Amino acid sequence: MESKKLGVIGGLGPMATAVFLEMVVEMTDADVDQEHIEMLIHHCPQIPDRTSYILGNSSENPEIKMIEVEKELERQGAEMIVIPCVTSTYFWKE
Repeated sequence: MESKKLGVIGGLGPMATAVFLEMVVEMTDADVDQEHIEMLIHHCPQIPDRTSYILGNSSENPEIKMIEVEKELERQGAEMIVIPCVTSTYFWKE
């Protein structure tokens, strides 16, 4: 059975992305490398700061870049998208 490809929009806390990836590997019930999920990771710490935008301290809307990265991951075959960043949930509807 072929597994789905997971797209990861990373870098919205670089360490949050690293911890997320480690957790996926550690929590996967796999006996060999080939049993792990395929992931497409776009590590983009240049996405504007979410907290500054939410608090009105910045006019740079991070949603624009997050959607751009999401569309690129979909073009590369990602069937599911995750963003290991708590503040990104503010933009969920978009």
